[in-house]
Amino acid sequence: MKRQWLGGIVLLLPMTLAFAVKMPNLYQTEVAVAAQTDDLKAQAIKEGFNHLLIKLSGDPSIAKNPLIKASLNRPDYYVKDFSYSAPTPASSHYSLRINFEESDVNRLLNKAGVAYWGNTRPLILVWLAISTRENGTEIIGNEMPNDIYTTLQQQSDRYGLPLIFPMMDVADVSQISPEDVLNMSLPTLKEAGKRYSPDGLLIGKVKQEKDQYVSQWQLILNDKNNEWEWNVSDKSINKILSTVLTEMSQSLAKHYVTTKPIEVKDLWLNIEVINVTQQKDLTDLLQYLKQVPAVKQVKLLEVSSDVVELSILVDSSREAFKTNATAGQRLTLKYQDPQDQKMVYVWSS
Repeated sequence: MKRQWLGGIVLLLPMTLAFAVKMPNLYQTEVAVAAQTDDLKAQAIKEGFNHLLIKLSGDPSIAKNPLIKASLNRPDYYVKDFSYSAPTPASSHYSLRINFEESDVNRLLNKAGVAYWGNTRPLILVWLAISTRENGTEIIGNEMPNDIYTTLQQQSDRYGLPLIFPMMDVADVSQISPEDVLNMSLPTLKEAGKRYSPDGLLIGKVKQEKDQYVSQWQLILNDKNNEWEWNVSDKSINKILSTVLTEMSQSLAKHYVTTKPIEVKDLWLNIEVINVTQQKDLTDLLQYLKQVPAVKQVKLLEVSSDVVELSILVDSSREAFKTNATAGQRLTLKYQDPQDQKMVYVWSS
């Protein structure tokens, strides 16, 4: 079977075997910015980091966690790299693509006691019928790009949920009618959905009534017959869809993650700093190192001429320390000893 990615939604051709989907670029986010300025970039990185944490945990309120809240004030620490894409005729904004360091983000979630799930996620087939006064009842298929489809695409990307829609071709139409979805005829919908080999079904019906829309939803997984149900009403279909995807993400996260945090081990690093020529340089260096993200303790081992040897305790990776130590432009990495891994820096006073 061929799978083609479109944001968080997958378009599929029939296959014979069912597999959960490995989400590509799970630790990547994109944020629209009006210009390539430092202040807008900083704001976008914070927004993108919060988006990533929601996607990993399924919890839209994750920023209320004290440790997460503090980390959102220094999101640069978790950035691996970023790039801009130029504005297009359809948009005057740039798109800032941010890749976050997976190991450091996972370490943060573990320390915060936040459960999260990995990049292998269940493939969900959506059977959705919309009933309006203007258009009657119609089943949303992947050949029907509209506001509803776009909203589901955006929300599935927000939460990292791989959703697929029926093609509604001759094979589907011969088996499924709008009434089957409205009646939530599970045996019929399961049988028709076999050609897509999903790991579960999301069945929804949305009906326009006077000044609002009312909806009913069922999420059914293939394994162990796990089921969830929601009833949501609102004046906006988009708000209904957003609420349902939030509930769905939280339910699946609780089902698939292990809530016991993984033990995070501290790491001692040995570094040597040259060009420390005065007492003030040494004082400034020690103060500088203590402010580097993830540094827990700094031990002064030896001072010889303009060379200082130190041992540093961090709760991050070696690579993360190297990135953050040079971010303030006071330390420049000269080389790293391949045998004992000691890093040698040059101090700029």
